[in-house]
Amino acid sequence: MGWKDYHLHHFEIKGKGKRTEVHIGIPDFERYEGLQEVYPGWEIFMFSYFNDLGVEAKYLYDYGDSWYHHIKLEGYIYRDRELKYPLCTGGERACPPEDCGGTDGYYNVIQTLSDKNHPDFEEMRIWAGENWHPEQFVKDEVTFDNPYKRWKYAFLEK
Repeated sequence: MGWKDYHLHHFEIKGKGKRTEVHIGIPDFERYEGLQEVYPGWEIFMFSYFNDLGVEAKYLYDYGDSWYHHIKLEGYIYRDRELKYPLCTGGERACPPEDCGGTDGYYNVIQTLSDKNHPDFEEMRIWAGENWHPEQFVKDEVTFDNPYKRWKYAFLEK
């Protein structure tokens, strides 16, 4: 996605053969009491839920900005032993800048950066990244890490 996993997030998923939907991600029971229990992503593997073609999930990133994504398992690729996985096979458009304020804030970023005469243009350009453009996507620049390693230890230290 391009985000840094600074914020709490979870998947809402019901895999094939599963009876109930679960929330898997970063638990935080104190701050968001109204949410259904979120099970630690470092204990439950997503492939046990993304277990058949057509399985769908919702992904919520940043409970303040509320970025909802809909995910569907549409196919598989054959493993090439010479490639390192996971890998990005394609995409469209740039990820919205982290902490831009959800969809309303994102539209504000685009509107501001579309007008070089806007009073906030220069400040917004620096904040978003001088080379950031909403239509730009470069699949070879997509990187992967395991955010659950960071979150697991941060969570266990509390």
